[in-house]
Amino acid sequence: MQEMRRSTSVQHILSLLSFIESDEIRAATNLAYTTLHKKHFSQWTESDRQAASKLCASFSTAGTILQSGLVPVTPLIQGWEPSIRRCYQVLEPYIREMQKPENAGPQYWAGFDWLYSQVLTRANEERHLMDLRFKGNTAHPTRRLAKHQGGTHVI
Repeated sequence: MQEMRRSTSVQHILSLLSFIESDEIRAATNLAYTTLHKKHFSQWTESDRQAASKLCASFSTAGTILQSGLVPVTPLIQGWEPSIRRCYQVLEPYIREMQKPENAGPQYWAGFDWLYSQVLTRANEERHLMDLRFKGNTAHPTRRLAKHQGGTHVI
């Protein structure tokens, strides 16, 4: 039974990967990286807006699927982290504009907001763990140094 669940989970992951890594989404991501970041969204062409909308909608759908629990979040977020982070940073002003009540409303592309928040949460957790490791490792050289400088008792 557990093997069946694992197989289903793998199928969901592969489906989500093929969806988010389609040629159309890759082209939209490339556009965000190379062109859209250079200008305010009010200066984007209609083609730029369509590509940005497809990218936002795709990440939003992926976020919604991940929120549902059908697919494990951690491995996908780890793999997509650079793309999610960069695309969200470029597209956030456009997302906020579209989420205004007079446009599509606050729930529009909410899955992308959630996905980005997961990236930030995981980055903060990793930073915290690194801080703990760093703080833990810096105490030991100090102790060794104190021992070699005259045998002072170290607590």
